[in-house]
Amino acid sequence: MERTVLLAAPRSFCAGVERAIEVVERMLADADRPVYVRKQAGAMGFFEPVPRPATPAVKAPSVWTEQMLAGYDFAVCAGALHPDGTAEELDLGTQWLSWGTYADDWFPQVYGPTRDLTGARVMVARLKSFMPLDLSTVDHPANPLEAGLTDLWQRTAAPMEAQHRTEFRAAVDVMLDSWVWELQNQHERRIADPVDYIEMRRRTFGSDLTMSPSRFKQARQVPPEVYATRSLQNLEAAASDYACFVNDLYSYQKEIEFEGELHNIVLVVENFLDVSRTQAAEIVRDLMTSPRRRSGAARPRTRWRRGRARSPGLRPRGRAARPSARLRRSRR
Repeated sequence: MERTVLLAAPRSFCAGVERAIEVVERMLADADRPVYVRKQAGAMGFFEPVPRPATPAVKAPSVWTEQMLAGYDFAVCAGALHPDGTAEELDLGTQWLSWGTYADDWFPQVYGPTRDLTGARVMVARLKSFMPLDLSTVDHPANPLEAGLTDLWQRTAAPMEAQHRTEFRAAVDVMLDSWVWELQNQHERRIADPVDYIEMRRRTFGSDLTMSPSRFKQARQVPPEVYATRSLQNLEAAASDYACFVNDLYSYQKEIEFEGELHNIVLVVENFLDVSRTQAAEIVRDLMTSPRRRSGAARPRTRWRRGRARSPGLRPRGRAARPSARLRRSRR
């Protein structure tokens, strides 16, 4: 059976994505060495089988394959985050995105099946030891995570001013700690409420880490007092949340239905408001677009308060949330 698909008009990327692609193409043309991270990731051991902490002799499948990494195309993302960066800066940014995403996949694969929260906390503490503020000598890396972080930290932190190095280290620390929070929720089969989830999603997503290099480069033109204002912090938070929601919307079916993942804004909204998954996805879409609409020009937005949500036409049934028999949301 043949089907014909008719397009009303040619489709293209938005201006931001086109700008990112343009930056990466310029970087590729100007660079005198490969900027893609596959070679570096392979040298760090990202494609090797991962030993289980409890049984080192038994190795799990590799977290990534070279084909998986190629499909992620972190170079385009790095170009969008830092459009004025040099080839070297974009190369380094691409490798940070690669390492952070690999680590985010590595923790649940290594510590998830055994529910080894203690081992995960020990690993986080050890990773932090590979980021000395004084750039002193560290222990020999014992796995791809440690090897990748050691290499990236030395190349990133060495040219930084002391204050920027401290701030950058704090941003990485926040991301590392958030992965243990995810593992604990997964272990307890606990779904966070929307307020807690959005706050923690910024951390697990590495939002501050990815924005820091561009912010530091602009420090001479933009005083730190400007970044400390509520207006700019709200803008950064909105940009971060949008990116997190886009990721969750694109992957919620795979994560929720096939992987049993609990950390997805669609599932969080579905559980909190006791609505269907389709309705939850629509609410998330509304949350993403409402800040960009003019007041009174479109549908009312959902207003969150800790412990409850208010949205015309969609109100929680009974209590603020009614989790299923298998799942319960966190209470703080």
